[in-house]
Amino acid sequence: MKKLNLSDFYERYRRVISGLLASLVLTPFLLINDYNENSDLGIFQYAVVLFVAMLVLSNFYWAAKDVLLEGFRLRFILNLVFLNYLTIVVFADAYARSGVFNSGGDIVRDGAVALYFSTVTWTTLGYGDYRPQGFGMFLAPLQAVLGMYSVALVFGLIVGAVVRFETEKRNSDDQ
Repeated sequence: MKKLNLSDFYERYRRVISGLLASLVLTPFLLINDYNENSDLGIFQYAVVLFVAMLVLSNFYWAAKDVLLEGFRLRFILNLVFLNYLTIVVFADAYARSGVFNSGGDIVRDGAVALYFSTVTWTTLGYGDYRPQGFGMFLAPLQAVLGMYSVALVFGLIVGAVVRFETEKRNSDDQ
């Protein structure tokens, strides 16, 4: 296994964080073009946009692969992140079909609004500007629970890998 000094670790870690921030900034700008209630983009187009964002996230593998331990499954984490995106899109499709109420009480069946509502529900933010109706009332709590557990799983795996890296680094320095 290739040994890295601490400055290499922090340099590569910084690149991973900047890649994450770039992808988080990029995704809303891709969506904002048609983010209104008159949008004729369907959920499929938004799924394509999210897939492009996922490709940006896949660059983390190349930025972080040398930093992480051999046993750490970065691809597994990236697959979980992709699965999170896919789940958000599937729930958004269901919300677009059943509609969501806006704060004025009107039913909205727009793909962008459904994607926004799905993301807000997944992250359990719950702004309150939209609420589900019909079958979506049963889906929203399920999606919120899935979101909580999946985010905890991904971050737990990342923190565990960093702790293992630091422990191995400390043990190799002692020898």
